[in-house]
Amino acid sequence: MDNRADAVGDNSASFERSRLAAVLSETGAQLDVHYAPVECTVPTLPEPGPSTKRCYPVK
Repeated sequence: MDNRADAVGDNSASFERSRLAAVLSETGAQLDVHYAPVECTVPTLPEPGPSTKRCYPVK
């Protein structure tokens, strides 16, 4: 899963991290993990300052 919005030519390598899919307890219970859909892409990044999105611009 991408950890940041990646643009061609931004002089930064892509940044991907593995994510949990499920957690098994000692008693055999399983907790499934679901992630929210991607909220930000390169064309929809918010402007610096207050934002209600789960992403923010970084230089």
